[in-house]
Amino acid sequence: MISMQGIGWITEDRFGSIFRENITEYTDRKKVHSIFRDASILLAPIKNFGRFDKVSRNTCLAISLALFDAGIDYSKGTMQDFGILSTDEEGCLQSNIEYFKDYVECGRKLSRGNLFVYTLPSTPIAEAAINFGCQGPVLYLTFQEDQTNQILEQGRIMIESKEATNLLIVNASEEESICFLLKEEKGALKNGWMDLEEVQRAVKGIGVLPEVIKKILQKDKNEVIDYIS
Repeated sequence: MISMQGIGWITEDRFGSIFRENITEYTDRKKVHSIFRDASILLAPIKNFGRFDKVSRNTCLAISLALFDAGIDYSKGTMQDFGILSTDEEGCLQSNIEYFKDYVECGRKLSRGNLFVYTLPSTPIAEAAINFGCQGPVLYLTFQEDQTNQILEQGRIMIESKEATNLLIVNASEEESICFLLKEEKGALKNGWMDLEEVQRAVKGIGVLPEVIKKILQKDKNEVIDYIS
């Protein structure tokens, strides 16, 4: 059995963790890193966080929330046996646009290297793997539709084929992100955990990330919680 043991999400004005049943509002995106540190969601500062592009920031924030939700302690400097899979709707399009604009403004002779770093769609999860000490496989995948359900299915395949035992699965954009922590579980589900198939059924066919987050917030409820407009 594959269990869902942590789910974290963030939008432009709220963030939360599902099993801890926590939702926090905020107004200043620039202060989110400090808010997470003060709340012990981030157990250590994220190196160079201020230089990250928006997708990388949201990826790392969602992962920290999922680890926090699952009660995973990564602060001891030990490598974690976690892999990371990610997807999104646009890849690194906006970061490539920013890099090219900078290249044009610099006379088509050079552009800033710190912008170039984020012109690869795998950069956000590479940054996350470094900062959270993840030692498992790191993989970015893109899908034409149903991104969240498809990336969860890929995680299921990897765990069942023994390519990984623990996975952090992320769908991130510049505005919001969600992360699911999957683990292979031999016994019965502990109170509050979800079965992977249950989550897949909930998000199947939902292609828009804000709607995926809204759907996940239905946990243990029969009606959608309208936290996200």
